[in-house]
Parts: sequence; structure tokens; C-alpha cells
Amino acid sequence: MRVVKIILFFILFNLLEAFSFLGAQDYLALSGSNYAGLYGVYDNPAKMTSNRLYMDINLMGNSFSFNSNYAFLKGSDYRINTFFTREYELPVYYDSENEVRYFDIYRNDKLKFGNIYNHLIGPGAMFVYERHAFALTTAYKQNFHFGNMTQDIANFLYEAIDFDYQHNTLFMHHQPQKMHLGYLSWMELGFSYAYTFYREGWDFLAAGVTLKPLFANFGGYMKIDDLEYIVYNDTVANVPEASFEYGYGGALSRDATLSSLGFTSPFFNNFGFGGDIGITYQRTAHIQQPPFHGRVCEWEFEPYNYRISLSLSDIGYINFYRNSYAHKYTNTYAHWEKYTDTLMANSLHTLDLKLMRYFDPDNTQEHSRRFRMFLPSSFNIEADYPLDARNFLHAKIVIPFNMGENYLMRSSVISFNYRYETRWLGIGVPLSIYDYDWKRPKIGIAIRLGNLMFGSDRFSNLLGLSDITGMDFYFGYRISLSRLYKTLYIKGLCDPYRDYNIETFDYRQYRNR
Repeated sequence: MRVVKIILFFILFNLLEAFSFLGAQDYLALSGSNYAGLYGVYDNPAKMTSNRLYMDINLMGNSFSFNSNYAFLKGSDYRINTFFTREYELPVYYDSENEVRYFDIYRNDKLKFGNIYNHLIGPGAMFVYERHAFALTTAYKQNFHFGNMTQDIANFLYEAIDFDYQHNTLFMHHQPQKMHLGYLSWMELGFSYAYTFYREGWDFLAAGVTLKPLFANFGGYMKIDDLEYIVYNDTVANVPEASFEYGYGGALSRDATLSSLGFTSPFFNNFGFGGDIGITYQRTAHIQQPPFHGRVCEWEFEPYNYRISLSLSDIGYINFYRNSYAHKYTNTYAHWEKYTDTLMANSLHTLDLKLMRYFDPDNTQEHSRRFRMFLPSSFNIEADYPLDARNFLHAKIVIPFNMGENYLMRSSVISFNYRYETRWLGIGVPLSIYDYDWKRPKIGIAIRLGNLMFGSDRFSNLLGLSDITGMDFYFGYRISLSRLYKTLYIKGLCDPYRDYNIETFDYRQYRNR
């Protein structure tokens, strides 16, 4: 189990960089807003055309999300009212050997999965001119995912190899769904364009696309095709059959250890390409006026009876070919004894040597200096229905899928959201189902105060109503709704600083212009 923990460390360590910010992957309470601006582009670039803003300038933002059916915290231990008691201490849990753990695990027959997603949003801008819309976005993303983990392996990871209950049992895994894990951290530039190609009567139809050059910092994966193993005790184990592969690459030095992390230069040294594509249709509340060519701010926002959007997000991959290593073992075997295991796997290089020593007695492995990892892709469906000018109902479905062998997977989401919005205030309350876990619905809340947005899609976790299997928080800050900086970029609002009264209006001030 030490080998597995070393791999997990080198995949997870980079997440610590972004945890100084906490922020949810989907912005469920705010992404459907008519004031979403750039924050709607990440879901569907076609949304730019039907926004209330004709310009948006983002400074920074972050979204963080974690979800799993493997590990959990008891909701009663983390209720919000318990934090205000003087005697409160962070709860601890215990394994079968009475050793301290800081979370508990589910023990059932379901295959285990989990993912961590962190999205640090950098400066960006959006501009809408009549039927055309453009945007430039920047972001640094991190994603860790594991899936199809069997219960016996999950138990050993939690209990350690001295878990007596599973000793002297031959476990055989030849399932069609491969056990896998992956990690990827990358920076991306997004170039978005949307066009309203149909605007007649009550019908409004637009399409958009985002092209994203990708610059990878670090990536790694592991897949297990077949595995048979037996643990006799905490010092002896045998693997009669195994077929697996793994790879890693990027700016992390191959000789970096747990105590001394080293990086190569440049910090982003592997590259790829990705993109998003989407369409949006809305049935307007009134017959649309013919287009005209005037000042940008004069283009009016079109109220609608309903809006439907479809999109594909994060379609793409990154090629690792610099400082990258991939290894594949087919129909191999191993025998392990603690007292003869003298090679410490405290770096990626020594880990390679250790696996080669135990799993390659007959030279059954393949080596490569390149591999490819695919982004956490999804198909998104959204619908928005206005109750009146300020109150809305919004629904969203996120269906994840993978495009290749070495992939990352995001959580599936089914969400229903009530939203109240005005120019300066927005409030959203989403009810969400993650990964089709119908027994544990989540309630969130998000608030927009002018340019500042923050919230969580799982605020109900703090009420202690159920086990905590995931968490998230997000925030964003922009300068697009500010009288102070004269950046009130709202369609149809060209001069918000002067109020004209038709009874005292003097046309002579414009006579000589």
C-alpha cells in the first residue's frame, strides 16, 4: 500500500497550491443569470449573446468542488451551530485497529469514485456588438479523479495492510470497467465567439464556440485492467496476475521526494488543445425590433418567455512528451515480503525501479516517453423560465463522458434553481443531485452584490442533515457594474449618470452639435 500512497501523493500535491482560494465547479446558482457575463461563457459560449451585459471585465474568481461515494464526514459533527460551542474540537474517526482517521468510509458493494476540481479564474473580458459577441478568458485548472475502485482495495487504503479481516483471501478483479485514477493541472487561454444567426419574430437562436490552447503543469494516470492478489499478513503478499499501466509527466522533477519537491523549467512544458461549443434558443416575450447600427449600449435586452441551451464543455486533450514517462505491464506477477523490500519508493524514479523489480521478472513491461490525457468533458442542458422580471426558475443537467483511455471525469449534476436578480442584487437557491445520489439532495445559496459573487451549491452540509460526501464554495469579482469606475455595461443603458425630465428638456443644448 505504500506504493499506492506515493502515487497518490505525487498526483495530489499540486492541489495544495490552489487551496488558498476556496471556491463550485458549476456556479449552479449564478451561471444561468442574465447578469452572469463571463461566468456563463464557461458553460456555454452562446450565452454571451442573450446577456444583459454588453461588456464584462472580470478580475478574479475561483470555484472548488469535491465529491465522492467513498469517504464521508458525519453531518452531525459539522453542523454550523457546533462551531460556536467552546468545547468544540474537530472530530476524529477510527479504523478497526483503533488508529486515528479524519474521515470515515462507506463499506458496501458499490464501485467507489471521487473527484476534486479546482478552477482559478484569471482576468478576462467580454464584448457584445449587435449579433456578435467576443470573449477572452484565462484560467488555471486542476482535476483529480478516481473511479471503479473495488471495496477490498478501498478498505486496504483506509485500514492499511494489517487489516486482518481481508487476510488470506484471494481477490480477483477482471471487470470490464477498469479501475483508474488521474490528475491534471493546466493553464488555458479561451478565445470565444458567438453569433445570433436567427432573429425573427419571437425566435432568437445563437451559437458560440470557445477555442482553448492548453499548457500543462503536471499530469499522471493509472489504470488496472486485471488484478488478482492475496494478502497473507502485514509482511507477505502475492499477486498471481496483474495487467496495469501508469504514466506521469510535466514540470515535477522525476527525482523529487516527499521532503524535497523539485521542478523543471519551464513550469508549463506540455501542450494540448481544447474547446467548448454551444447553442441557445429563446422565445422572446415581444416581437423583436429590427437590428440597427448605433452605439453599443443602445442594443436592448430582449425579455423572454423561456430559454433553452445545449453545450459541450472541455472537449480536448493534452499531449505529454517532455519529462514524461509511461509504463505498461501485461500478464505479470509479483511476490512481496516486507523484510526483503529494501528499495524505498520516495520519488517517481525509485517508484519506477521498485515496480520494475517486483513486476518485471520476465521483461513484460513496455516503456514510452509520451502519453495523452483527455479533459473532463460534459454535455450540458439548461432551461430558464422567468416568473416575472426579477424571479426565475432554472434547471441544469450535466452529463459527464470521456473521450479516450486516459481521462478525467467530473461529477454528474441535476439541478433546480430559484433565482432573484436585479442590477445590483442576485440571489440563487439551487437544489442539486450529484452523481445520481437521490438519497442525498443538496441545497445551496449564492449571492451577487453588484460585482462581487459568492456562494456554495452545498450549503445544506452545514445543517447536518446528511453525511458530507462533498463540498464546494465559489466566488468572483469583476468591475462591470460600477458607477464609481463608470463601468455600468448594461444593454439599453447608455447614460446612467444623468436623469432627463421631458418637461424641462432643452433641445438647444444639442442644436450646434
